[in-house]
Amino acid sequence: MWRLDRPTLGGRTVQGRDFEIKWIHDAADEGLLEAWLKERGQSVGDGSREAMIRAARHWRGLGEEGDDAFEDKGVVLPEARAWIQAVAAKEAAEREREKASTEAQLARLEPVEFATTRCCARTYATGVPLLRCARCKRTFYASKEHQEAHWPLHKRSCRHVDDDEAAGIAALGMAACFNALARSLQAGGDATTALLMARLRALFDAGADGDGNVEMQIHTLGRGLIFHADDGFFDRLWAAPGMASHLLFDDWLLDEIERKERRWFPLGVPSEDALGDMEPGPARAAAETLIAHDAQTLGGFGGFGGGKPSMKYCYIYFNVVVASTVQGRQSMSSAHDGRGRIRRGEVGNAAMGRAMQLWACPYVRKCCGDALAPAPSLAYTHVAGLAAGVRAGLPGFDPFEDAPGVVDAALEEASQGVASQHAVALLEKMVECGGCVWRACDVAGRARVAVALASYAMDNNRYDDEGGDDDGYGFGYGRTVVKGSVLGGLFACLFETADCRYEDKHRGWLRAQILRAAADDEAAVGPLGKNDRPRGFFQWLRIKDARAAKPATDAAAGALPDDVAAAIGDFAAPDTPVDFLPRLQEYDALKEDDDDDKRAALRHARGPTRDAKWQAMLASWRK
Repeated sequence: MWRLDRPTLGGRTVQGRDFEIKWIHDAADEGLLEAWLKERGQSVGDGSREAMIRAARHWRGLGEEGDDAFEDKGVVLPEARAWIQAVAAKEAAEREREKASTEAQLARLEPVEFATTRCCARTYATGVPLLRCARCKRTFYASKEHQEAHWPLHKRSCRHVDDDEAAGIAALGMAACFNALARSLQAGGDATTALLMARLRALFDAGADGDGNVEMQIHTLGRGLIFHADDGFFDRLWAAPGMASHLLFDDWLLDEIERKERRWFPLGVPSEDALGDMEPGPARAAAETLIAHDAQTLGGFGGFGGGKPSMKYCYIYFNVVVASTVQGRQSMSSAHDGRGRIRRGEVGNAAMGRAMQLWACPYVRKCCGDALAPAPSLAYTHVAGLAAGVRAGLPGFDPFEDAPGVVDAALEEASQGVASQHAVALLEKMVECGGCVWRACDVAGRARVAVALASYAMDNNRYDDEGGDDDGYGFGYGRTVVKGSVLGGLFACLFETADCRYEDKHRGWLRAQILRAAADDEAAVGPLGKNDRPRGFFQWLRIKDARAAKPATDAAAGALPDDVAAAIGDFAAPDTPVDFLPRLQEYDALKEDDDDDKRAALRHARGPTRDAKWQAMLASWRK
């Protein structure tokens, strides 16, 4: 009948109360309320619509208009119940039709096949000619010299798995596959480890662990590996046939729909209200389909047994990657598992890069949720290691090749995650490290960070350091605010030019390029409709820069055209970084309909279709 998870007033659900009030109003509109009240011996007052509605509400204990307090009379009216059931049935049928239509559209989207990437087991290089190990046939090398150097590690697990044995692994059920994988991993890997991990993922895709029992067991198994003290154990594990490729590449933590989403929209699906700005064609059709799909699904969360296949598999896959880069300290929560001793060596460095790559991907976070819980503490450990020089000179992947994605992930975690304290500590440590964090970050990447920082500050009203932690979960796992000084410090670091590709440029050039990319470069800072307010802020700054550079007599002639503002802003930006938070607070306090520059900036950010809708809405408000 009523959903039991709704808030209640008295003994009746709020939803039930609202439905009953609506039924009374509908009955009055259809001329049925007078006869209905008389049949039940109730007063109709003076017979007016308002008097009969008031009498019906009073009789049912629903209070007067605008009065939330009421006396619960107990049972919902049979007429209202029947009406609600009919509405619910109609809505359910409509949802089924919409779901079937969306699924048909999804099926027509270009398929994204899951491909297997091969890499050199010694250097992890891809895209180069590779030699195959003649014995196991599933390990590859960029040269004979790399194979010889790797042999002391690889020889322990180098064995050919014939077709019959591979077919046997492919036929394993969930319990047998997990038991075999547990033995293989705990022994440091063997010729079957990568095959067993792939089989486990296939079983999750097939829904073989509906109750979440194995999911919980592999979580425990993965955490146990994080606490392993022997660094050589992981060198041997990664040297097992196929393991380096399996752990470093491919979309193992994405489900099919997310692979399609990333194929079409790498930085996110456009918002629904931005569809009107898109040209008719395949991209717009894909966006409409993906938005409809997201509206019909609840995501992959809900504890063991309630997640997506990717989330279930993440509990073992991501924990193996984390275990390969840090020896964690045992605790009650996996959110702390990334804190500990950094493992030295090429495997540890490559694993750190992979862990950060996965956490930085919004589609992986969407698929895997809390299964990525160790990521913020691991990122903090790494940045603290950078600051202390622990990782200096180690070969391998650059762990912060996608520093903008890491900042996005940390801000998202601070806003809604249970590992938010580590995410906030990470951002604070990044401020301490200064510009070295952005050494591999180009203008587009810095603009992406700028937009993310402005969006967080606006959404959370973080213009200063007042206020404390919102410990809504208790026990220290609540959401933790990012202080304004941290947001401002990160923003200031974006304009540091030492030890980076822009060291020969002056601050005015870098300021102009970052502001322009933040306002204009959709391919860098995200899709239409996702960040209109912060993008408008950066366009507003460009207009202010242009006005300051333009002679006063010209500025007095009227509003500065957007194209002129853009051209002047590129070449006349002050040779100083933006005074970020005070300017952002100033911008946010302006009324759009009262400030020409803010109105022009938001028109630039929104696009023509949405701006026309806004202008029509504004006109209706003024009537």
